[in-house]
Amino acid sequence: MSALREELDAARKFLAPAWERGNNDVVVRLSNNTDSSSHTDPYKEVLLTALTRLRRIHEADIAHQKNTPNNAEGEYDEDSRKTLYGLLDLIDIRGILPSLSPGVAIKHHPRSIIPGLNESLSAPKDLRLLCEIIGGLGEIYEDPSAGLAPLVRERILIDAITGAGELAFTPGLDDETHSTNEKIFADLVNKTPTSSALPLLTYLLQPTTPPWLKSQLSKQLSLIPLRPGGVRHTIEFIASSYPQSQQSSDSLDRTKGPSLPLDALTRASKLLSSVPSSMGPDSYFTALAPQLLSMLDGTEGPELSKAAALIIGHGILGKRVFGAPGTIGWRLFAEPLFASINPPADQKVKKEDPKSLSYPLVPEPDVKLALKRLVTLITSHPSPGLTKRLLVRLMLPLWSLLDYAKSHPVDRFWKEAAWKLLETFFRLGAGAEQLELLAVNLLWDGPPAWTFGPGSEGGVEIRHRARTMLDDSLNVIEQMGKVEQRMTTYQDILSSKDIEDQDIGDLFLRLSRRWLVPHSVAAGTVRKLDASPEEDPLQSLIIAKLVMAMLEKFKDKLSADPDSMIELVKQLLDEWTESDKAKKKRAEDLQKATYAGLSNIVQQQPLKSKAHQDSAAPAEVDSGEVLPVALSLLNTLISAPNFRPTSQTSTTLSSILPILECLRNPDPGSDLPPSVSMTASNLTSHIRTTLNIDHPSTSSKTPITPSLSTTSEDKTLLTTALNDLTSPTPPIRASALSAIATLASTNSPAIDLSQLTLLLLRTSLSDLDEYVQLHALKTLAALVARDPRLVAGKLLVDAFVDATQEGGLETRLRVGEVLGRAVGDMQEALRGGGRPDGARTVVRKIAAAAASVSSRRGSREKDRKARQRAGRLEERRRRDAERAWGGEVPVNPALLGEEEESERDKKDAATLSAIVTGWGDTGLEEDVRLRALALSVFMTVVEDPETLACVEKETLEAGVDVAVSSLALEIDETHAILRRAAVLVVYGLVKALDKVHEEGGQMAEGAGLAPSKWEEVERVVGWVSDQDEDSIVKGHAAEVLKGLETWRVKKALGVKGDGSFAGHITDDLGLSGLRGLSVNVDPDDGATHNGRKVVIEEVE
Repeated sequence: MSALREELDAARKFLAPAWERGNNDVVVRLSNNTDSSSHTDPYKEVLLTALTRLRRIHEADIAHQKNTPNNAEGEYDEDSRKTLYGLLDLIDIRGILPSLSPGVAIKHHPRSIIPGLNESLSAPKDLRLLCEIIGGLGEIYEDPSAGLAPLVRERILIDAITGAGELAFTPGLDDETHSTNEKIFADLVNKTPTSSALPLLTYLLQPTTPPWLKSQLSKQLSLIPLRPGGVRHTIEFIASSYPQSQQSSDSLDRTKGPSLPLDALTRASKLLSSVPSSMGPDSYFTALAPQLLSMLDGTEGPELSKAAALIIGHGILGKRVFGAPGTIGWRLFAEPLFASINPPADQKVKKEDPKSLSYPLVPEPDVKLALKRLVTLITSHPSPGLTKRLLVRLMLPLWSLLDYAKSHPVDRFWKEAAWKLLETFFRLGAGAEQLELLAVNLLWDGPPAWTFGPGSEGGVEIRHRARTMLDDSLNVIEQMGKVEQRMTTYQDILSSKDIEDQDIGDLFLRLSRRWLVPHSVAAGTVRKLDASPEEDPLQSLIIAKLVMAMLEKFKDKLSADPDSMIELVKQLLDEWTESDKAKKKRAEDLQKATYAGLSNIVQQQPLKSKAHQDSAAPAEVDSGEVLPVALSLLNTLISAPNFRPTSQTSTTLSSILPILECLRNPDPGSDLPPSVSMTASNLTSHIRTTLNIDHPSTSSKTPITPSLSTTSEDKTLLTTALNDLTSPTPPIRASALSAIATLASTNSPAIDLSQLTLLLLRTSLSDLDEYVQLHALKTLAALVARDPRLVAGKLLVDAFVDATQEGGLETRLRVGEVLGRAVGDMQEALRGGGRPDGARTVVRKIAAAAASVSSRRGSREKDRKARQRAGRLEERRRRDAERAWGGEVPVNPALLGEEEESERDKKDAATLSAIVTGWGDTGLEEDVRLRALALSVFMTVVEDPETLACVEKETLEAGVDVAVSSLALEIDETHAILRRAAVLVVYGLVKALDKVHEEGGQMAEGAGLAPSKWEEVERVVGWVSDQDEDSIVKGHAAEVLKGLETWRVKKALGVKGDGSFAGHITDDLGLSGLRGLSVNVDPDDGATHNGRKVVIEEVE
């Protein structure tokens, strides 16, 4: 019989009384089966005997495994396992658990295999006994795969860890006990497999766990990712708490692994990017990087590769403290990518070492690996910020790599990877500026130090440049071949759906100015006809070809933003006009025989050689060739189907008409092509028709009435748009609103303003989609422009005041925004002289509504009840959560994947939360945000003299009273935005009065305030500038005082800001009105004293 069998039999005999039923406790029955003296504790003796039996079995098992072949049958039959489980349960339930502090032991244990052992007895707390048991279990678990260690891990490991933690970290024990058991605690955790340690430590982190143990458990949990395979186990453990969809489980590909939910990945990213408190960021991320990079390379499957991309991109590089240039995250994950794809340009090769030219600067495997990592990092979870930060430095190398891959027989991976990265860059992180940079560097193929070349494995590698870039630039034929190929690729990028129309328009403007404007300027004077030695003619050719190609291919997109385009055309035409005038003046000067002319000829003749004159001639032709491009662009813009002239566009087009008339009827002998005159003639007619400007031969304008077919089409379009407003798809609803706005802007008779406005207020303006809300605001603005008195002065004002309390807060805020825009339109109408009476009425009603809403006197009973219902619902949800959890819902930042908040962060968050809550929790009064918006609308009215003159005196005084009262009375932190708006009301009024004074005008009767009111305003604003706790309010208040004082001084002295006199100044310089002075200047005195006028003399 083997020693292991003997020890098992002895243990079975020891536990024999435990299996029998009896009235005595299990430990009492077992104590009768031990050889204990009267001086020892039977309870302790039984547990120590059980521990000794376990040790002997463990030692015998290890010896048995050494002497037994690997294929021999084990000694643990069912009866033996029952005996071992009995010993472990006895030690655990009667030896470890009674000695643990409250909150340390776990609540739920598996039922013991020994009958009656789980019955609650008042067992004594014996830390010495606990110390011996934990020490014995630590020895057994020294090798986690040998002897009884697997059974210990299976049965009582969690209690062994809590027992070791009790002895290692309980305050009040001696240092020797702490140090000894701290090592046992760390060994038990570290020798537990990662797949078992994660759920074990997580389970031990309960709300009731004492802080001294919770901190150590969190520390051990945070170090688990640093184990071999720890990152993968951590991700899979977090993902296991999220249910898998039936579809994903049915179509599971074993080679790819299970799909990981995005919420799980986000939580894992936050957890793994949180630096443990026991380590620094450098050491932590340096240890973590090899696992993340291996997963990013796809060694663990595509799902974990995407997870690694999220952790690196969002968790590490996405945080400024870890991912900014120069930090540890940037050095570990970003700089190696840059070094492999865009090595430093200063890596030059010594001329005396030609052999080094044959070695690659970056081998093909390194370039390929960096590209794969970059593609996974950028495309797995696209982020505009990360994409721009990484690819802005690699745009030109990737562009050069894409061209090389297209022109050489390499694997398609190289072309696809470069294209995918560039496409993502221009979709998320780039705009017109980067597109222009790429156009300017269209032929870039690397810095002087290196270029792309054939790799050792049939791919691409980075090599030292064998020849200089000057040699390449001299090969014009080769360069021209590259131009055509790269221009095609560049246009493919522009044609992709990822480039916004606005970016294309902005790019066209940039390239057009780069190409056309310098040539136009150069043609204006003789001096600029000299070509600059730094000018690259091939570069000019590339830009010109790109501009012409864009003009031909992207006509619709260029017409999306006509204002800037038409302004560019005007600039080009103005410069051509100046150039043409200068040319005519030179011709006239040459015809005059003057000494000055002869002098000029003598001075300039030696400088003009024959070759110089030949080179100067094409420059004038280039300045003439600007006209076809400019006119073609203008024709493209105004001929577009969706072209609608704005006020700015109409002004610019009107200023262009005289130039077009000159081009339409050129002077005799002009060298302009006939096509220019024809195009100018067509454009003149088109612009006059579009702007309703009379033709020179027409004395009156015949009104155009819409035809029946046009009205029918508008009604059909309106019906379709109204049906689309109920579509569940936001883009369709937005398109319907755009169609309604178009009908309103064209004065279609199919529009019913009242019904449409009320419909938009009830539906689209309160839409949950912000994109639809934006279109609703634009549509309401179009309806306001159609009939401001009805839409803005009646319907929108009523909705803003909301006397029936039917509108929500968000709807009223958006209505206020539309009213603010309407005030701006009314200001333009009043300055332009159009519809003055209607505009004054609308402004008067908007001002009255804004003053009413901004006050605190509104009774909003329905709003208060709605807020109370929402608060009760939130409280009910909180109570249900606490009832389901069995207490307060725990929030552990380490488990939730969140960073630990500092005390300052917590304080700031609580302050912000209180402010936001205070905005709405105002009882029966209006919401603070709505009152602040109303004051902003009122400020828009009073800051312009035109609209200020429309406001009734009572309304103005009421609005100023509300502003001053808000500054003086509502001084708590939650009302800071209200005080900011209030002080701007006063500032706007002062600006308007100062503007009237500067222009030498007079305010209308009742447009100002009484002197006593100004004294009150000045007193309150002065107090605010000194005492208010909000720095913005204080700054605005100081500006108000400064502006008020400046206005008073200028008004008293009768001068403007530039020192000139304002209005009518009396002969006494206005001094006769000063209190306490008697200044009488005789106006006839100016005729005496030999005709000399009165002067001011200094008298000592």
